[in-house]
Amino acid sequence: MPDMPESPKLLLPPQSLISGVVKDAVVSLDIGKMSAQAVISSRAVDREFEIVEPEAFSLINYRKNPVVFFNHQQLPFPVGTSESPEKSLSVMVEADRVLATCYFSQVLPEAELIYRLVEEKTIRATSIGFMSLESVRLSDEESQKLGAKWPIYVHKKIDLTEWSWVGVGCNQEAISRHLANGRIGSKQLTPALIKTLEPYRLESPAMVVVPADVGKFPRRKSQSIQSQSVSNPPQPASDIAMPQKPKTPTTTKSADAVPPGATAMQTLYALTRSCLAKVDELMPLNERQEIIEELRSFRKLNREYANGLIERSANLYPDIEFEMELIPDDDDKDDDSDSDDDDADKSDDADDGDKSGDSDDDADDKSDDSDDDAKSDDSDDDEKAIQLLDAITAKILGSAAKLS
Repeated sequence: MPDMPESPKLLLPPQSLISGVVKDAVVSLDIGKMSAQAVISSRAVDREFEIVEPEAFSLINYRKNPVVFFNHQQLPFPVGTSESPEKSLSVMVEADRVLATCYFSQVLPEAELIYRLVEEKTIRATSIGFMSLESVRLSDEESQKLGAKWPIYVHKKIDLTEWSWVGVGCNQEAISRHLANGRIGSKQLTPALIKTLEPYRLESPAMVVVPADVGKFPRRKSQSIQSQSVSNPPQPASDIAMPQKPKTPTTTKSADAVPPGATAMQTLYALTRSCLAKVDELMPLNERQEIIEELRSFRKLNREYANGLIERSANLYPDIEFEMELIPDDDDKDDDSDSDDDDADKSDDADDGDKSGDSDDDADDKSDDSDDDAKSDDSDDDEKAIQLLDAITAKILGSAAKLS
C-alpha cells in the first residue's frame, strides 16, 4: 500500500488550534434565559482530518474564563459564556460528544442578534478553539479506513480555550435577507455584526446591472430555463453594481443545471459590455481630444476582451448557449472620419505649399515633431488604458471567484 501524503500541518503539542465544524449542533433553546445548548465536539473526523476525543477535554483553565465567541473572535468580544446564572460551568463531557450551553449576553446588542440567528436556525454550527497537549497520528491503513485522504491525527489531551458559534453551513438566504433589511426582527444590525456576517451573504455575480440586451443567464443548448424572479429589477447602467440577492440559474432538470463557470463567463462578458456602454456615454461629453483618445483606447481593449470571451466560452462549454454576440469595431468609423479630415488638411497644405517652399520645410519639421509627440501621447494613453482595464478585470475576476 503506498504511503499517504503528509498532512499540510503537523500537530506538534502544545499548539493553538481550531477544530472542524459540528453541523446541526443545537440541542435545545431557553428563550427566557436567552441560552442555547449545543454539541461542540464529537468523535467524528473533522474537515482538518482530526479527531478530538471527548475524554481529551481539560476544562481547568476554561472554567476560569468560559467565553463563547462568534467565528472565533471575528467579533472581537464574547457573545456569551458557558457559565450558568448559578455560576456553574455548563460543559458536559459524554461518551461520544461534548455539550455546552451558551448564555448569551443581555447587554451586548450583537449577542442578542446572534441568539436570534441561532433561534431561527440560520446559524446552527459550532467549533472549538484549544491547545493540543497530546496527539497521535493514525497509520495510513487506519486513516484510509475512515475515508480520509490525509493522515488523521487524534488529540488525546487538549486545553479548551473557547468555543464559538460559526457561520459555516448557515442559511445564506436568511443572512442575505437580514443584511438587506439592516435588522433581525425589530433589532437593528450593528456595524460590527454587519462586517462579520458580510462574507455569508448569498452573493453570486450571476446578474449585474447592465444594459437590457446583455447579462442574461447562459443556458444549455436545446434546454429551457425556469423563469427567474428577482426582487431588485435591473436599473439603467449608469454604474456597474452587483445585486443583493441574485438567484442561481437552473434548468428544468437538476442534472442540466448550468455550471457556475459558465455563469461566470457570461458575467465577465456582461460586465465588459457595461463598461463599453459607459464609455460610449462619456465620449460625447468630453471636450479634450486626449481624453477622447484615452476612451477610444479603453473601448478597443474592452471590445477585444469581450469578443475573445465568446470564443473561450464556446471552447470551455460547447453544450452551453451563451447570450453573447460579437461587438463591432466602432473605431473604424472614427478612423474614416479622421482620414477625411486628414485628406482635407493635405489639400489645404498643398495649396499653401505653392506659395512658400521655405514655409513648407518649417511646417514639415513641426509636423514631424507633432507626430512624435502624438505617438508618445498615444503610448501614454494606451498604457493608462491598460492599467485601468487591469484594475476593472481584477474586480470582475474577484466577483466571479465567489462562485467557486
